[in-house]
Amino acid sequence: MGIFSRIKKLIGLEQQEVFRRWPASELEEKKVYLENKLSEEFTPEDHYLSAEWIIQRYLPEGDDPTPEQWSEIIADIRQKIDINLKNAAVGELVKIEYVQLEPYVITKEDFLKDVVPTFSRFDLLPDPYLKDSQGRELWTVLFEFTQQYSYKYGEAKDTLIFFCDAFQAEKLVHDLGRTYTALRCAQIEGSAKLEVVCSSKQCSDCMSLDGNKMAVEELLSAFKNEAPLFPHPLHLEDEVSWCPAPYLSPEIPLRMGDDTEFYEVLMKILER
Repeated sequence: MGIFSRIKKLIGLEQQEVFRRWPASELEEKKVYLENKLSEEFTPEDHYLSAEWIIQRYLPEGDDPTPEQWSEIIADIRQKIDINLKNAAVGELVKIEYVQLEPYVITKEDFLKDVVPTFSRFDLLPDPYLKDSQGRELWTVLFEFTQQYSYKYGEAKDTLIFFCDAFQAEKLVHDLGRTYTALRCAQIEGSAKLEVVCSSKQCSDCMSLDGNKMAVEELLSAFKNEAPLFPHPLHLEDEVSWCPAPYLSPEIPLRMGDDTEFYEVLMKILER
């Protein structure tokens, strides 16, 4: 805290910031904004936003800090960010590149066991056990749409042209794979529940679940029973379609040791 800020605080002129809990939609919106911006283009405000996003994401509900607590802690965080930015500008900040590995990546075995059986619910998808001209079962071709960096996307779509709407099949299988992967990741990381975060893309039934928390095991069980809740089929008069899966935000309990400095900051807030 600078000298002028301290003087203002002492004489009661400093305005206190009030902590406002972000709704899930705002949390997701800011996450997308930060993820889509190059780190080299970050402004100090973007760094401040990143720090607050972490607090908003992991601070337990019901433990909101008072205006006095929040003003002090957020000012301290911003001051540290400013110091680090100045050090970085003169080359005195050591940059460490962290590689975060995903806890789970969908495999062909899991795709065949848990995802392929759900195809029967969607009229848009072909019989997964039909074979193409090369003798490959179609589920092995569709599997490529679950692989983020697959170089076989084009080949897979060319193959499927003779069996279905390849574009729609790509989007649907990608959505199924993404949702299944999110559930398995949440399970591995120890999340008990996921919060449903909808957008304008979801149907009215899904929108009614917006903000609800659903058990990870329940959602996984639905997949294994060949009836996933997300995504699900839509039958609108003569049109056959599907409702895309909403964003599923995992509730991960804060674990000691995950981030020592941040944990200490939270403990200071909670102890006051």
